Amino acid sequence: MKYKLSDPEVNQLISVDLNKLLSKLKSDCPEFFISPETKNAASLSRIQNCISFLKTSDSVEPPLLSTENSLMGVIDGRHRIAAAKKMGYTHLYIEVPRDQKELFNCLV
Repeated sequence: MKYKLSDPEVNQLISVDLNKLLSKLKSDCPEFFISPETKNAASLSRIQNCISFLKTSDSVEPPLLSTENSLMGVIDGRHRIAAAKKMGYTHLYIEVPRDQKELFNCLV
């Protein structure tokens, strides 16, 4: 699969453990966390659309994450993360700012 970075000059792709990522996001940003087990109809629909897209596309935008005040958050791609978990992925490529890469080492 090919990945399209939103800003390849500033960001880079890294592979992370999906369970560690979900745990960290739930802890750091619970108000915006999308659980793969959500019962929310709108989120379920978006997750299903992501699954369909991921199964048929040869090029995707990885979820874009960043940190602020030592807290990790998703800028774009919360439903793609949940979709990857539902699809059985154990690891996921995410896009992060190059100057913050070390802050994501806890997820490798």
